[in-house]
Amino acid sequence: MKFLIPSLIGVLLFLVPISVNDTVTIGLGVMADGLQAAIGPMVPGFMTAVLWISALGGVIVRLLPNSVYQKSIAIMAIFDVGTFWIILRFIGAIFAVMTLWSIGPEVVWSDLTGVVVLYDLVSVLMVWFLFASLFMPLLLEFGLMDFIGAMVRKVMNPLFQLPGRSSVDAMASWMGSGTVGVLLTTQQYEQGYYTKKEASIIATNFSIASIAFSLVIARFLSI
Repeated sequence: MKFLIPSLIGVLLFLVPISVNDTVTIGLGVMADGLQAAIGPMVPGFMTAVLWISALGGVIVRLLPNSVYQKSIAIMAIFDVGTFWIILRFIGAIFAVMTLWSIGPEVVWSDLTGVVVLYDLVSVLMVWFLFASLFMPLLLEFGLMDFIGAMVRKVMNPLFQLPGRSSVDAMASWMGSGTVGVLLTTQQYEQGYYTKKEASIIATNFSIASIAFSLVIARFLSI
């Protein structure tokens, strides 16, 4: 039962397509869309603050090498990055402020640049990553990927040179969102289940499109 119930919930949330308002999505997508509708206007300001925290946190960790912060694995994992990434974080934070307040060169905060990223893309990614991070252990930690991987290894390996467990990544991406698939792949790579080559193949081939995205393109082309 420890395997069956959590894995079944994970399958229902990540892999079973649901039609809502003529849109194909998954259970996770329904929750993400609901949260986005509820807090959407607050997300740009919140994420701008997060960007500044990430940038300033990287500097603080660098300037205080023997501080209490370095005793926390979580803090170090988030803020202990290279100089190049700290610079990028500051650039992103500055661009976010410019977009949020519509200041500076219009090329940064126009409807075709900064607004698309901060108000459209970031809002979607935040809620998807939030729910995916919360419920992903249902797919990863209770044996589902090992079980399915053992069953489909003889298919995935000859066809794609990938381990059997990658089939769950592919299904999650196709049924739901490429964002979920990329997050799954990243966690599996960091835990040592995928090589760099395998993770790259999965992320760039299986996580590019989904049913919902394909339907949008089909409708646009009147197919």
